[in-house]
Amino acid sequence: MKRALVTLLFFVAAAASTRTARAGGYFWPDIGTVAMSRGGAFTARADNPTAIVWNPAGAAFLKGTHIVLNGTIITQSVYFQRRQYWDSSVPSNQYGGRSSLAGQVMPAITNNDPLFITPLLAITTDLGIGFLQRHRIRFLIGVYGPNAAPTRTYPRYCVAGTNPCQATTKDDPNAIASPQRYETVRAESLALYPSIGVAWAPIPQLAIGGVLQFGYANLGYSTVVAATIGEDPGQDMDVRIDANTGIQPTGIVGAMYKPLKWLQIGASLSFAHNFDMKGEVCLGERQSDGTCQPNELAGLGAISVDPNPGKATLSIPLQWVLRTGIRYINFDNRDRERFDVELDFVYETTSRNRGFGLVPGDNPDCPPDGEGKRNCFRVILPSGQPYAQDIRTTSLTHDWANVYSFRLGGSYRFNDLIPQGVLILRAGAFYESQAVPDEWTRLDFLPLARIGVGGGVGVRWRMWEVSVGYQYLHHLPLDVDPPDGSGGCGPLTGTPATNCGSQTRVVVPIKPGNPTLRFGNVIGNGRYEVHAHTITFGARVHFGKSSW
Repeated sequence: MKRALVTLLFFVAAAASTRTARAGGYFWPDIGTVAMSRGGAFTARADNPTAIVWNPAGAAFLKGTHIVLNGTIITQSVYFQRRQYWDSSVPSNQYGGRSSLAGQVMPAITNNDPLFITPLLAITTDLGIGFLQRHRIRFLIGVYGPNAAPTRTYPRYCVAGTNPCQATTKDDPNAIASPQRYETVRAESLALYPSIGVAWAPIPQLAIGGVLQFGYANLGYSTVVAATIGEDPGQDMDVRIDANTGIQPTGIVGAMYKPLKWLQIGASLSFAHNFDMKGEVCLGERQSDGTCQPNELAGLGAISVDPNPGKATLSIPLQWVLRTGIRYINFDNRDRERFDVELDFVYETTSRNRGFGLVPGDNPDCPPDGEGKRNCFRVILPSGQPYAQDIRTTSLTHDWANVYSFRLGGSYRFNDLIPQGVLILRAGAFYESQAVPDEWTRLDFLPLARIGVGGGVGVRWRMWEVSVGYQYLHHLPLDVDPPDGSGGCGPLTGTPATNCGSQTRVVVPIKPGNPTLRFGNVIGNGRYEVHAHTITFGARVHFGKSSW
């Protein structure tokens, strides 16, 4: 027991020293070294402590105490080539004095983000108690962050004449404003799920399990809005949002059935929940001391809001996730597992994400709305006087659809190659459908249709198992364009046009002389490409009666 405690403390210390996992994807399909190496086909197997994520029922069949520590190194590349389709009928006083932006070549945009690592620590145990062992009752405890890109960093300014865009600063005399600035400049997020659970097998062939999770998340988001409906850099206003949640409870339930020695069936359901966030919105450039420096606008001066930064709330909805799997196991002549093949189907209700509503905090200086609420930011003109128009609730439309995924994977074991050990080869692949409609594709989250392939190797020796794996994630390239022969599609002056291709537009929260005009040009047409590489590694140790 002393050796078990020392090893447990080692794992906890290692996890604590690792950067917490982040999500910005929302999430990529897989987590855990074994599962990722199998292409995400793990719901019906779930035979290590990562069952706390995949299917908690699987823990009921583990004997003794098992500890897993996994890490995943992720690198992601994003490419966006914006395209213009506005016709020459646009009035010449718009678009910075140009009569049209049709056909204008803009520099392609790529992200600039470092490698990052997402960890997972999970434990299953029967506590060495005879009653729990006899009745196949197991406890689960762990903490993890979903695999995803924690940051997406795009240029705010480009060096003129470079393509792809070479990022620079506004002080560079050769700087031009980046073409995607009205959509996303930087997005960063963190999600963490401390979890506890229990699994029980009432009969040897059937197990059920459940996990209670305590989700936490924070968000940072930088973008640009416009003071006028054209894309005039002199009228750009930087916006920075910083928000975080309290503890958000959620959970996972699962079941596993073994009708035959060579057949296993598994299913799990992760509960939908919201990350309800509180934070601040800064109009202008956020300074190191936390204050906000409003942008100086050409011909207008510095437009600010009161207060600046101002309090706000934001809600991000997360989906139900249904996982199902069926697994075939082949045995050798000594009744040891030789290989297995598993097919999973996953369905996620990502249609819950219709948009992110940003609600300003209560401000006694704001006039009440129709419901008597005073939630707004007061717009302050350079003269120091409040503008007639306040900024109230703003929604960033996403309008996602539900997604489905097929995962096929398995493993092959060399049972006699290593004395007192086993060599395991793993491989798999998956397909996941596109969550975002073409017209609402944004650079903040890019859940495009994607294909993944993975593989890995594991070595078990006595009480230890060490595994490594690799996964390549290829998002199918997406071109967002208006239909052939469609007309121009300038600023939004009434009912949204349906022939624009993209529906994402420049946000114009302040428009002197026309307070009803809140959106400018279409900014989402173009080509999107995303690729990701992951290297995953993990160690597992068990104590007590073995269930290898």
